[in-house]
Amino acid sequence: MKKARVTVGGASRRFAVSAATVILALVAASASAADLQNLEDQLQIQKVWAQYAYALDTMDPAAYSALFVADALLDVNGTTYKGRDKISAMVAGFQKSGYMQGAPVDKHGRKFGPVRHVTTSLILDVKGNTATAESYWMEVIANGKNSQGVGNPPSVLNMGRYEDELVKQNGKWLFNKRIIIGDMFQPKPATQAAAQPSRD
Repeated sequence: MKKARVTVGGASRRFAVSAATVILALVAASASAADLQNLEDQLQIQKVWAQYAYALDTMDPAAYSALFVADALLDVNGTTYKGRDKISAMVAGFQKSGYMQGAPVDKHGRKFGPVRHVTTSLILDVKGNTATAESYWMEVIANGKNSQGVGNPPSVLNMGRYEDELVKQNGKWLFNKRIIIGDMFQPKPATQAAAQPSRD
């Protein structure tokens, strides 16, 4: 009499995927429409955070200001910018500084300078078409290359917190108010002496 064999490998992986699909389907079936909408809203808001970092690191005034409502308030360490036009002009001012000169261009035509903005520890509270949030931000900066042409280790240039209010307009989440608080500022490395002050 032959014993049944348990296949390990492809069949097992297929079973695991099928089981996961069934579990997700059961969870979705038991979740209310409000729960699912809240989850979708949170994912959309997190996407706004990612778009914000990309717009800032590429110094794109249009992409940056498009993440705010028309009469939004942006507070950068006590300096305020009221309205989308003023917010766009702030980034355009950075753009004119020459900071991005010589920066490589990616396949989408975007230029990325030596700074990357990283947002972490997001605490998000969604209530209908409004939301409040707190998070940490860091500016990580490249430090050029050594005499052998190898990149020096990057360093944390600045760090702080975001305090935000968002609203959902026409199905799209936007910043209504963003307060940027700087908790630590470091002098820029000599290799980045031409870079302008922190943009956050």
